[in-house]
Amino acid sequence: MTFQTMMDSTIISKVSELFQIRHPSVLLRVSAFLGLLFAIGCYFLRRLKRVDFPVVGSRKDADFRLAIREGVAKFPDSPFIIPNNPQLLIVPKSAIPEINSFTDKEILPNDFFRRQTYYKFTGIGEWDFTTLVSVIKNDISRQLTSSLDIIQEETAYSFTYRLGPCNEWTTFQLYQTLAKIVAMVSGRVFVGRPLNRNEEWINANINYTFQVANIKNAFSKWPEWKVNILGPHRNEVKSIQKFKKHYSKIVQPLIDAHLAKESNEKLYDDEGNEQGNVLVCILARMSPEEHKIHGFLVNQLLNLSFASIHTTTITVTNFIYDLASHREYIPILLDEINEVMAEDGYETTEDGTLRLRKTSLPKLSKLDSFLKESQRVNPISLVSHTRRTTSNLMLSSGHLIPKGIDFCIPSWEIQNESSALYSDGHTKKLDEFDGLRYYNLRRLPGNANRHFFVTTSPQSLAFGHGKHSCPGRFFANNEIKVILIELIRNWEFRFPDDFKLEGGEWRRPKNKYSGIQSLPDTNAHIEIRRRKI
Repeated sequence: MTFQTMMDSTIISKVSELFQIRHPSVLLRVSAFLGLLFAIGCYFLRRLKRVDFPVVGSRKDADFRLAIREGVAKFPDSPFIIPNNPQLLIVPKSAIPEINSFTDKEILPNDFFRRQTYYKFTGIGEWDFTTLVSVIKNDISRQLTSSLDIIQEETAYSFTYRLGPCNEWTTFQLYQTLAKIVAMVSGRVFVGRPLNRNEEWINANINYTFQVANIKNAFSKWPEWKVNILGPHRNEVKSIQKFKKHYSKIVQPLIDAHLAKESNEKLYDDEGNEQGNVLVCILARMSPEEHKIHGFLVNQLLNLSFASIHTTTITVTNFIYDLASHREYIPILLDEINEVMAEDGYETTEDGTLRLRKTSLPKLSKLDSFLKESQRVNPISLVSHTRRTTSNLMLSSGHLIPKGIDFCIPSWEIQNESSALYSDGHTKKLDEFDGLRYYNLRRLPGNANRHFFVTTSPQSLAFGHGKHSCPGRFFANNEIKVILIELIRNWEFRFPDDFKLEGGEWRRPKNKYSGIQSLPDTNAHIEIRRRKI
């Protein structure tokens, strides 16, 4: 008999004596009930932990934009709480350098994200991110230049494939169409051809995001104890378990083919189509222990797809909505692209596609500015630097952050009120959209190397800032810009007439906010046709 079995028998025996119960089935039910009471009690004891900071906003708020704005105005130099689920302690931006100085043992950088996506069910962050982050930071970043041609080739192909001839104005549901284009382009680098063009693989990667969203929606109002006990029996959980098995069947043949090769060298099919470098790099960096974990590699691919395809699609969708509603910028951006191509020259592929040279992308400073402004006014999250304390932490301001508290920086409000992002006579005010804001800021003395899309700073926190800033932002920068260049150069786009306002202006589809998250309208349509040259 094992120690655990002995303990179980002892507990059941004591329960039996206490309640004078003899029937085994009744005894087991009572034991289960007591276990449930214990779990609930532990949960509420944790909830009762005193945190002496003011609470701003209400749990009934649909989102926390107003609460964060009010809190920052009332408490600019001290923390306050927003009643998110779980609650979040908002700390002032002055604490950013201090937060970045804490070790990962003092504050957990991924814990909040893992819990918000219910990793036990979704698999997001189920295992350590170390291998995946290492691949993104080192391998993908090192291959940025060499992967640019592949990204351009796949982008041109995916636009033609998804949009068709499109010689006349044709209506598309923008978000859904872009998601498939982004999946194909990202997949070319992640898993390579032909899998990245496989509709089953494309749909699976897109649907994973919705599977995770369903899980989050199902449990967002539930306390932790209820999720742990009743969660496994929910249909949403059963659905995502079924999905992960299906996804594994799609990618496993490619994984097996790589594992069969020595030294994890790249595979080539009969037509010389390279397979995804990212998959090869993950395999090369996996430890012997990770190779033994069932489903580890499939999980890493799903995590990568969730982080990249979802966020890239959101960013590009917001950009197009902003450009379609501020049409005066279209000729400005188109002229810049054509001028840079005329200056640097370009390559022509066998199918007649024009391809930018590797030196051209950094010269598109107006495109970069518009993209960064779109990101500023349409944040994916209202906060950044979300961390969880593992012990009591004392800030230099004298504020104590207790152990086991989730805290963050109010990045959205910072980017909407920072004086560093406004210059009288050079930019519009921060409550106005200014597509050339960062272009004009960079032209001011001392700013030549600041305010780029990939740049992070205490005033620009969309990618975080410091040691945990987004490692994939450089790859995303290339991919997003190539997609936008293809769209602006070769396609015309506009909103349907029902978006037109009096005076000739266009109404932008409203973003949808929930808690601390934001999404563009995923159902809005846009009209597209091939540009006549």
